[in-house]
Amino acid sequence: MLKRKPKVFVSDFNGTLFDDLLVSFNSVREIFRIYDRPCPSMQEYREEATADYMKFYVNHGIPENTTREDLNKIRKDYYRIHSKNARMRPDIKNFIFWLNSSYWRNNKIHTAIVSAESSVILFKELHRHDGMQKMFDFIKPEASGLKGKEKALLQVTEIFEVEPDEVVYLDDTVEGLTSAKNVGAVPVAFVNETSYSPERRLMNATKLSVRNLADLVFLLAIFNYKVQE
Repeated sequence: MLKRKPKVFVSDFNGTLFDDLLVSFNSVREIFRIYDRPCPSMQEYREEATADYMKFYVNHGIPENTTREDLNKIRKDYYRIHSKNARMRPDIKNFIFWLNSSYWRNNKIHTAIVSAESSVILFKELHRHDGMQKMFDFIKPEASGLKGKEKALLQVTEIFEVEPDEVVYLDDTVEGLTSAKNVGAVPVAFVNETSYSPERRLMNATKLSVRNLADLVFLLAIFNYKVQE
């Protein structure tokens, strides 16, 4: 629970704001097709894939001398053609509007995205969805792995001059939630059926969870009310 009123809302992108699990898994299938290896199931992908994704691929038969650059090129090429099949979560605009509403009076909550996604794909998708990048105060792409997200979240605290425990971070991966916890931010799991990680894994990382952004409205309101008491 927050000890102070929330001042910054930060979200992951893929699987959280951007509903792209199926496109992501199909890019994985494309990688295994190119390397002529049997592809693991969607369930295995959600259970086993982590920020250290090379381990997942090697464990399932991709040659050990394959580089991150090799795999990322295949993924980027696949996304360039097929990302149009993914969509932003439908309640994002209403959620951001609420954060800017009179409910918060003079205590505006800043908004940010911290994501491991490449700059090109991230900004392309935000632009494709009605220029949604304009709705966020800060966007940090290519923050990969535990350390990458930890560094980015600390950068958020410096930019908005807040303490880590005044930051609420929404993510659908164990690594992202762990990064938030490590720097003192408040981790909230996104446990939608198309989150990258299944609910069981996410709830091992935090006690707080929502299934959609509408749920997060109530959670933030509760945080705000409890702090004011």
